[in-house]
Amino acid sequence: MIDISNLTSLITAFRQETEQGSISPETLGALLQAIANQLQSATTDQEQSKLTNIYNNLLKMGNCLTNLAQGDTDRNNVLGDYTFYNVVSGIPSAQRGQVLIKQATTERAGAMRAQQVIDLNAAKKGVATLEDAVAQINTQLEELNGYIESTDGVVQTLADDMYNAKSNLNTLNNRVSVVPIRRGVITIDPSSITSPIGNYFKYSMADGYYEIVRGGILIGHAVSYQYGNFRVFDVVGLCHINSNTFVYQDTLAHILVRVAQNGLIVTNGTIDHVDLQNQINLKQDRLEAGNGISISGNKISVSSYPAPSYIIEFASSDGVFSGNFEPERYRELHHAIVEGKTIIVQNGVTFTTAVSTAIGEDYIVIRYSIPRIQQDNATVVLGVYELTVNERSYTSKSVFKVLPPA
Repeated sequence: MIDISNLTSLITAFRQETEQGSISPETLGALLQAIANQLQSATTDQEQSKLTNIYNNLLKMGNCLTNLAQGDTDRNNVLGDYTFYNVVSGIPSAQRGQVLIKQATTERAGAMRAQQVIDLNAAKKGVATLEDAVAQINTQLEELNGYIESTDGVVQTLADDMYNAKSNLNTLNNRVSVVPIRRGVITIDPSSITSPIGNYFKYSMADGYYEIVRGGILIGHAVSYQYGNFRVFDVVGLCHINSNTFVYQDTLAHILVRVAQNGLIVTNGTIDHVDLQNQINLKQDRLEAGNGISISGNKISVSSYPAPSYIIEFASSDGVFSGNFEPERYRELHHAIVEGKTIIVQNGVTFTTAVSTAIGEDYIVIRYSIPRIQQDNATVVLGVYELTVNERSYTSKSVFKVLPPA
């Protein structure tokens, strides 16, 4: 609003002039000039409209924020203190302890809570502890690597020792013969010369040595072992065997019996077979019993079992002498003695049965004798020989004794 108090005073004084001639052009001009001066400082309608709009907007705006500071301490949120000023009324105001920034969650960003700071410090301390532990482990690994490098020589020595031990074991295995375990008796039906082979040899039988007995009399033996998917029986006895039948006979045969898992039997042998039943039926009158064998009708009884033999070729000489011996021959001889075979010493065309055999820890002793009739046809010279062998060498000794005429 324009201050018109001065102008109002001038107008009031002018109106009080009542005398004729009191109003002069100067007085009237001064009053009009004062009015013109007041009008010069007055606002237009347009300016008044703008001022009105500004005033209304200030009323709508309300309080203005003049200051913001962090408020009191809180474990979860950031608090703020606000200071306001109303530009219309000129009255200041304030608010304290208001939430300025809420705590952070998995769904929104925000201020870090006090507990999160504690957890972060604990994690930082844990990382430092972990770094110290890793450093200690690295130190221990370096020490371990040094120890491993220092033991390389020891390991190599152990490897050499193991290789030597393996070589010694192989040598020992070559020098030791395996004796089959006695598993029992295979009893042959004595009521007939022929019977089904499947009754005696089965896939489920264990490895080992079996005696073959018929009518209470030993007629042979069988050694059982597993070979691939077959059960094999190495049979030596008074019998003929095919894929279906076991035939009792008076001649010794060596037969391999192979039994499959399904019970199928295949045989082959190293001695000629005979169908003893047919011989008995066709040539009953021509059969003659040898030593230990008796014939009664269709029944043949055997009271002795010819032992298999092993022949060792050796040229005996008088006195004491030594020489080389092959490891393979030693193992064969050792195995034959263990199996109970008769040992025969062959010198050219002369075959001499050993009187005794003995097996030591790493050697074998064979003793045999050869009688010689002198030219007087009355005196006998008895040569007694002792042959000691191992895997590498042999030593032969001989003693001669003259037997006078009776």
